[in-house]
Amino acid sequence: MKFMKSILISTIGNIEKYTEVEYILDDVKVKSAVTIAAIVKKYNPSKTLVIALDSLLDDVEIKDYNEIISYVKSKIRTFLKKQLEGILDQNYLENNIEVIVLPATGKFTIEKSKDKKVLKIEGEMRDFYHLTLYYLALNLAELEDKSAIYLDVTHGMNYMNVYVYRAVNELLGILSYVKKISLIVFNSEPVAKEVKECSIHK
Repeated sequence: MKFMKSILISTIGNIEKYTEVEYILDDVKVKSAVTIAAIVKKYNPSKTLVIALDSLLDDVEIKDYNEIISYVKSKIRTFLKKQLEGILDQNYLENNIEVIVLPATGKFTIEKSKDKKVLKIEGEMRDFYHLTLYYLALNLAELEDKSAIYLDVTHGMNYMNVYVYRAVNELLGILSYVKKISLIVFNSEPVAKEVKECSIHK
């Protein structure tokens, strides 16, 4: 197993509604629609883990749930590549960013459909939490001693951020018996109309 010095964990939401601003993090300024660019440029984490929901599906023909996961993963990776090209090197984009897609619950408008179809997903929010715990456990187990977790809760639905933060804290409680791991949480100012730049707070 190859151990990591640090990891960035970031939730992401409906990318169709994201707009580009200049994100400011200490001495780093990056124009992007996501905070990931500024955080990676500043801290250079060994890996970036992006958590998305299966509700980000478009109006396309899908045969089974595995195809939903693959479609959303590809959609997010394409979006991130566009946002991060020129900011991060190609090797990092290809090898150091992982997207995981977890179950949503609720009713969502499918943006790319002519008649604004509504996607209804029945389930429990704890489904998201339990799978978050599982995937984070796999990743955080690869952290070496005296490492760092960067947690970005700027984007994504509100319950995503709550459950991801909770999962990270629970796993850190266990890992603290054998490793020293620091946690830095990031959250940006909201992107409002006419706003050109936003500070990322930690």
